[in-house]
Amino acid sequence: MSLPKPGSGAERGSFAYNSIKDRWPRILTKIIDQLHQKHDYMVKTYGETGNSDVKDVIHQISRLRYLIATDKPLEYLDTEENDKAVWNDAIDSFKKKLGEGNVSWYKTPWLFTECYMYRLLHEFFLKSHNIKDYDPFRIEKEKGFFDSEAHLIALGTEVVKLANEGPATDLKTAISKHLQICLWGNKADLSLTGGDPHFMADTLFKELDDLRGNILVDHLDQVSEFLEKLDKKGTVDIAMDNAGLEVFTDFCLATVLISQNLASKVIFHGKAFPWYVSDVTEYDFHWTVKQTAEHKDSYLSTLGKLWQSYVKKGLFEYQTGDFYTYGFPYSEMKSLSPQVYETLGKSSLLIFKGDLNYRKLVGDLHWDPTTSFKETIRGFEPTNFVSLRTCKAETVAGLSKEAYDKVAKKFGKDTTWMVSSDYAVVQSFFKN
Repeated sequence: MSLPKPGSGAERGSFAYNSIKDRWPRILTKIIDQLHQKHDYMVKTYGETGNSDVKDVIHQISRLRYLIATDKPLEYLDTEENDKAVWNDAIDSFKKKLGEGNVSWYKTPWLFTECYMYRLLHEFFLKSHNIKDYDPFRIEKEKGFFDSEAHLIALGTEVVKLANEGPATDLKTAISKHLQICLWGNKADLSLTGGDPHFMADTLFKELDDLRGNILVDHLDQVSEFLEKLDKKGTVDIAMDNAGLEVFTDFCLATVLISQNLASKVIFHGKAFPWYVSDVTEYDFHWTVKQTAEHKDSYLSTLGKLWQSYVKKGLFEYQTGDFYTYGFPYSEMKSLSPQVYETLGKSSLLIFKGDLNYRKLVGDLHWDPTTSFKETIRGFEPTNFVSLRTCKAETVAGLSKEAYDKVAKKFGKDTTWMVSSDYAVVQSFFKN
């Protein structure tokens, strides 16, 4: 079977093209600016090696920015780390497939090049003396948490009440609401509620009802029913996306599953190093729990302390795996990272969060939107899973003819609906 083309920067005007041309340089420039601001602190803390660290990393990032802007060929990864062969073999494979001169920043598939950019960034810091573990995105991630305080209080208040009340009277609805909050809880505008947690929660849930019509593939009922029947017999895994409000909503969903005796434990899968600006690392995971426990709001601090107890008892567990920071579709996980695939196979339900996870599920290919989801995942079937994704890239699959006709009628040939995050999918795969 011949596959559709992957998205790449070679498609002028596409989201991939605009990302490479505009978004990536902004990200790299912000890191350079941040390091300039940190220079005096680094010198004061580490002496001359701090000075050389900052200068070397800035030089490497500036060079990378130039290579990307001028569409230079991808260079091999020079590293002491175990993933060297994985990345360099992939570059060789692209050279055979695309031709030696076409393996460049714009012409190589976007899924690979964007992941490779973040891997190179990680390498620049790894090669330093003192800032090997430096997270250039930490300030933004932590700001995102504090800026979401209204949402945190609204949601946290409701979750604490639910956890304290014992068995929910309408458990399926509670699960469905929290799945939707995980999908796009940050869409709600709570600025008009005057800061009252009860009104904020009402606003949040009402807006979710209003947004449900924008879920183009809606398997919420099937997934909620599946979770409702788990009866503490299995583990639920969450492949996380963003820090800040989003990981908070992941914790809230997990709290519902644990407190209502549905899941025996929840395993959170994050990234081994700073990734895609806002993705959750192990530090972010524990920082969020700690900040919530220490919050001045009594409901939030109660919730955070509950999470601390869950972590201590092993009911919440953080894991990572090499594949999550590779630049390949999930269909290649079984061959490249069999141990990660095997680990996921033990889960009763795996919840994939966000756009990048979805792109990896469907290979970031230009599928006809009505192609079946099962066809697009190409054998990636470790366990039952669901993808919660607001559409932010030009690939989507599994739409019914009616759903596709609805957006096609509204937008015609304009594909902005695929990237605006105004539409979403809740797509599931069940093995049996």
